[in-house]
Amino acid sequence: MPFLPSAARTQPITATATPALRLRLRLRLLLCVVAVLPVLMVGALGAFALHTSREKYEERATLLTQNLAAALDSSVTANVEKIDLALSSIVDHLEGQLARGGLDADAANAHIRSQISRRSELEGLRVTDVLGTAILGPGTDRKPPITFADREWFAVQRDQPDAGLHMSLPLMSKLTANWIISFSRRYRAPDGQFAGAVSAAVPLTYLQNELMTLGVGRRGTVVLRDAHFRLLARHPQTLMASANEVGNQTVSAELRQGVLQGKPRGTVHARRTSDGVERTLSFRRLQVAPLLVIVGLASDDYLAGWRDELRSAILVGLGLLLMYGSGLAFLLHVVAQNRQARQRIELLAQAFEHSGEGIVITDGHTRIVEANPAYIEQSGYAPAELVGHKLALLASPRSTPAERSTLWRTLRDTGRWRGELWDRAKDGSEHPKWVSISVVRGGGGEVLHYVASSVDISEVKA
Repeated sequence: MPFLPSAARTQPITATATPALRLRLRLRLLLCVVAVLPVLMVGALGAFALHTSREKYEERATLLTQNLAAALDSSVTANVEKIDLALSSIVDHLEGQLARGGLDADAANAHIRSQISRRSELEGLRVTDVLGTAILGPGTDRKPPITFADREWFAVQRDQPDAGLHMSLPLMSKLTANWIISFSRRYRAPDGQFAGAVSAAVPLTYLQNELMTLGVGRRGTVVLRDAHFRLLARHPQTLMASANEVGNQTVSAELRQGVLQGKPRGTVHARRTSDGVERTLSFRRLQVAPLLVIVGLASDDYLAGWRDELRSAILVGLGLLLMYGSGLAFLLHVVAQNRQARQRIELLAQAFEHSGEGIVITDGHTRIVEANPAYIEQSGYAPAELVGHKLALLASPRSTPAERSTLWRTLRDTGRWRGELWDRAKDGSEHPKWVSISVVRGGGGEVLHYVASSVDISEVKA
């Protein structure tokens, strides 16, 4: 057995070589980890920061769409209520005439004209008889007479005694051949029977102009649809012509599902909307009419800043392959800046909400867009009663036209004004206030906003 001693001699050598090799491999692995770990840590931190930043952009977009949808809801609701007030006034007038023996066409037409003069949104107000023939209102003296008996809204008013205020489908006006929607109410004979209907025609172009007041970015959208998703108006118009057609019911699956859940309001993210654009959409159902207001911000618009951050992060990541130390410092600096910006925004929001001074912000036409709790308390109005109204709502006659003329001239010339003004609260009480007003201008010098702060000085002047 000559090979046994040789084999016995080689066994210890193998046993000692294996631990040494393992040690070298472990050292190399440790060095690789030490070299790569900072890059991985920075990469992970960057990915987390980008993820968090994107969530913040999306949260801001969601909040903005909700606020804009609420503002549009308030505006459209107010217009519908005004239209209903005009219809109810005419119904009362007609029923009063019938109770006194019969219709007085001249007096009724005069009343109708007075209502139209107060409602710029109306194409016209018209009254039908029991058969649907137009008998009162602008354009009803044509030969042959115009009949609305074939209109769905007339059938509803004729056949449903409790129909109340009814909104029609979008339809073409028989007088102007323009797209309109009609709001209608029935009026009754003295015995309670159906005597005819009163309709108010609202051009869809008016609704289109209402939507144009909201800024939603280059690819955003503001849409008004009926309860069955039929399109009434949208702004801006899209390049896809079919998406602009009045009456089209094409909406994203996400929006349809959200609305059909029956909730009065909601927010969804649609990967592909009717015009092919990815958007965050907020919707609200109107309480006064079967309408949906929808406001959408395009992901390409509200994530533009985030994508800039993403591109910067990629460049930084490439640089980290060579100098990850400086890349880490840069990334931490960006994160710190973002955190400081968020903290500053939160601080400004806290200061606005908790300021002891009343603060109100208007648009360039002095329509109120925001007011803090202190201002709301001073005015006595609810927030919904202030937003959209002009500051003149609170004006007191104690402040003379000459004083207010001086105020606006000073604002125009210097961009700011300070002084004493009298304001009138909702309950009619009048209070002296020390007021500071500043002008916020755009890049072209146009007035974007007025910011006013006020302190009640009644006790000082007592």
